[in-house]
Amino acid sequence: MSGIDVTIVPYKASGDVLVALRGGDVQVAFDMLAPILSQFKSGVVNIIGITSDRRFPGIPDIPTIAESGIPGYQASSWNAISAPAKTPRTIIDRLNKEINVALATPEVKSSFSILESWRAEARLKS
Repeated sequence: MSGIDVTIVPYKASGDVLVALRGGDVQVAFDMLAPILSQFKSGVVNIIGITSDRRFPGIPDIPTIAESGIPGYQASSWNAISAPAKTPRTIIDRLNKEINVALATPEVKSSFSILESWRAEARLKS
């Protein structure tokens, strides 16, 4: 879409991407927002653009890639919590319980409320 020529360097995890980016091994990275956000807020990396079709409310000054000059660009992802198919039910139940405890904390609720308001706004526009 942009016509730029880049070399794709695959990494196994976001942590590896951040190490390469901070160390100068790569000049730019495409990654999920969550692992990058704290590095951005601490001034360690810059966020050039958001790949969704609208700005993220947590960092409203960062434009979308489409706003930055690549009209029509949009990419998003979803995450899931999963376990191997043969995981014992007791383990699944424990994971469910602990995840729900974490989801009930004020910090996590706050983070998710930002995301939920963003999703709700998108539903209203569609």
